[in-house]
Amino acid sequence: MTPAERLHGMEKIANDASDVLTDSHTKHWLDSGTLIGAYRFSSHMPYDDDVDFGLLRSDFETNKNEIKQKLLLKGYSLFENSDHSYQVHSIDNPNNGHVDLFLFEPFPGKEGYLKLSSKYWHERAAYAGYEAGFPRDIIFHPDGSLQEIYLLGKIFHAPVNIDAYLKRWYNEPNILTNFMMTQTHGGGVCSHKVRIKDIREDPKSLKKMFDHLEKVYEGRFKRSDSRLAS
Repeated sequence: MTPAERLHGMEKIANDASDVLTDSHTKHWLDSGTLIGAYRFSSHMPYDDDVDFGLLRSDFETNKNEIKQKLLLKGYSLFENSDHSYQVHSIDNPNNGHVDLFLFEPFPGKEGYLKLSSKYWHERAAYAGYEAGFPRDIIFHPDGSLQEIYLLGKIFHAPVNIDAYLKRWYNEPNILTNFMMTQTHGGGVCSHKVRIKDIREDPKSLKKMFDHLEKVYEGRFKRSDSRLAS
């Protein structure tokens, strides 16, 4: 289980980074492991160690300077990796969680589809099974809006078809219950996993997760809010 200090740090940086993106008129949504956490638990996953947002590259590039300055005022730095990949780090607590920003852009030759801007992440598509890209209509409503989702009581945005979106990310037939616990997150994305086919069939492990989240968030997490609590 992720230590309480890091989970609290992840919550803070998620809230702060989302506020900055919103103030900078940059549409964004919970993505990857953070979206899975909100989808399964209405909180961060109890074994995750970072925060993930998705956003359109065109929006981000337009507002990047404003985003960078507003993050700085809140005590964060915008770190640019190679290959159109970005992270948000706390200046004072760089080891207490960060935000990965996944940028999406139109898929050349595939009308109505988006692809990841990062060559690294796009190349991982073949491994994960989403090399065909992401249909725009599983992320956005026809008017370009997103749906709302709760993460520890705060409203964030999410793709309009979370199940279909996450299945394309992870190539899992039932993304709600099929857990993928990364053992060496820093040693390669999902390079070593503990797979649990259906977490509801392992009540001991599920209880451990619920107990940890209730202890960490001190009443702000209720297992009854989890879609896994049936």
